[in-house]
Amino acid sequence: MSVTPSKDYKRREREAKKRAKREAKAAEKAEKKRLAEQAAPKKP
Repeated sequence: MSVTPSKDYKRREREAKKRAKREAKAAEKAEKKRLAEQAAPKKP
């Protein structure tokens, strides 16, 4: 009987890709929020 390599690496790659996408989206959102606050400072 031969042993096939684990397909777990595919799952890990997919999850890493999703994580990177999520982090990029969060960073973009934070940047957008920072720019909005910078453009329109809150009135006292």
